Parts: sequence; structure tokens; C-alpha cells
Amino acid sequence: MKSEQMNLRFDGPILRGWVYTNSNKCKNPDCRCHTDPSFRHGLYHRWTGKMNGKLVSRSISKEAAEECRRRIDNYKALMKKIEGLLDEEVAREPWKNVGPGSEG
Repeated sequence: MKSEQMNLRFDGPILRGWVYTNSNKCKNPDCRCHTDPSFRHGLYHRWTGKMNGKLVSRSISKEAAEECRRRIDNYKALMKKIEGLLDEEVAREPWKNVGPGSEG
């Protein structure tokens, strides 16, 4: 059986997770943010993903949010390439090339 080497290339750094933005109501019950959504406080940016096997969220700057989104897009493109490689390998039906006596 011939061993094949695959080179997987991707564009730039990668990151798993997601970035979202939100605005909030404050604790002051007399503030307009409680009655008019256009007066909510923020636009706050957050990244959520896994670190050391645990789901975590981090408050981040607008610039960091843009960079995280770029890295997440790179990660998604890489995963799409990996799925394509896996689909190609399954299509080759490698189980048909196994000799007698090696059935599992």
C-alpha cells in the first residue's frame, strides 16, 4: 500500500468560536435605556469559544472582534478543505483495497 503525503494550506491564523455584539440596559431604573432600545448602553464585543476544554467568553475591543472574525473565517475555510479531503478519501473506498485476512 502506497503512503501519500497531503499538504494542507490555509490563509493566516485560525480561531474557533464566535464573536457577537450586544448593547445592555443599565441598573438605573430611570434611565431611557429601559424604555427605548435605541438608548441602550454599549456596543460591546465578545468572543466565545473553548479554552482548555471549557467554554469561555471574553470582552474584546472592536478591533479585536474584527481580527477574531477574520481568524474564525480562516478556521471555517480550513475545516471545509479538511471535509473535502475526507470526502475524497471515502470516495476512493479504501476498504476495497485491503487484502484477504485483514477484515476487521
